[in-house]
Amino acid sequence: MGEFARNATVTKIRAIYGKRLNENDYKELLSKKSVAEVAEYLKHSPNYKDAFTDIDTATIRRGHLETVLRRHNFERYGKICSFQNLDKQPFYTYLIKWSEIEELLIAILHLNANSSETYIENLPTYLIHKSSFDLIGLAKARNYKQLLDVIKHTPYYAILKQIEPDKDNRIDEILCETKLRTYYLNWLLGTVNKDFRGNTRKTLAEQIQLQIDIVNIINAYRMKTYFNASADEIRTLLLPFKGRITDTVKEELISSQNAEDFERVLSKTNYGRQLEELDGGIEHKLTELRCRYARRGLTFSQNSASSLYSVVYLFDIELGNIIRIIEGIRYGRPVEDIEALLVL
Repeated sequence: MGEFARNATVTKIRAIYGKRLNENDYKELLSKKSVAEVAEYLKHSPNYKDAFTDIDTATIRRGHLETVLRRHNFERYGKICSFQNLDKQPFYTYLIKWSEIEELLIAILHLNANSSETYIENLPTYLIHKSSFDLIGLAKARNYKQLLDVIKHTPYYAILKQIEPDKDNRIDEILCETKLRTYYLNWLLGTVNKDFRGNTRKTLAEQIQLQIDIVNIINAYRMKTYFNASADEIRTLLLPFKGRITDTVKEELISSQNAEDFERVLSKTNYGRQLEELDGGIEHKLTELRCRYARRGLTFSQNSASSLYSVVYLFDIELGNIIRIIEGIRYGRPVEDIEALLVL
C-alpha cells in the first residue's frame, strides 16, 4: 500500500491530535490541588478518558498515574500503526525500539544506584509482549553481566558489551546513552532510506536531522554549563550524524569558552535566530522549537509516516507537561513556576 493510499491514517492522526489538551485545559490542571484531582480532570477529557477505565482516580498515586498515561500513549501509537497494517513495515516499530533502549538505560541507572530490586515496581507491563528481550529478566538483573545475558540475542548486546564497568563497578550511563542513541538513529535513518521514497523520505529525514541537532545542542550546552567540559569531552558524547548545523559551527559551539559564549555562537545560526522570539532557558526554547516544527509537519504532511512521527513526539511533550504539573503539586510549587516549565 503506497503512502497516498494511507490518507485515512493521516486523517485519523489529525483527529486524535485534535483532542489534545488546550490552553484552558492546562489552566484547569494548574488549578488542581492533588494528583487525584488531576487524574479526575483527565478522566473526563476527550484525549485521556479511555485511559482511566476501571481506575479509581480518588486513590491514584503519582507513579501510577504516570504509568497509566505512558501506557495510553503507547497503546494509542499501536492502534494507529495497526489501523492500516502499518506495523508490518520496520519503520513503524520505531517507538518499540526506542522504548527498549529507554528501559535498558533505566536498568543501568538502577544498577549504578544499587536499587535494581525497585526497578520491577515501575516496569512498563504494556511493553512486555512487544519487547525483543525479556523485560522481567531485565528487572531481575542484579549486575551488568546479568543485564548483558538478557539482551545477548539482540543488537544492543554488541553495543553495551564494549562498555565495561569501572573499578567501583559503575557503568558510564552517558556513554551508554550516546552509543544506544547512535545505534537507534542509524537504524532509523537506514529504515527511512530503505522503505520510503520521494517527499516521505525527505520529510522524515528533515525531522530526524532536527532531532539530532537539538539533542546535540542541548547535550553540549549542559556539558559546557554544568560540567565545564572540554571540547574533546563534549565531542565524544555528541551524536555522530550530519544535521542542519555545519561542522564548522558545531566545532565553534563545542569549543566555546563558557555558556555565554556558547549562546553567542548559537545566536548566529538559523536555530538561534528562531529562538529569539521564544521565552525561557535555552533547553526550553529548543524543545518548543521542535514542537513548532512537529506541529507544522502534522499540518502539512500528506503521508502517514511523518504524521505519526510528529504526533508521537507532540503527545510525549504533552505527557511531560502533565508530569511537571503533578510534580509541582506534589512539592507545593507556585503555579507560575510550574507554568513556566510547560512546553506549549
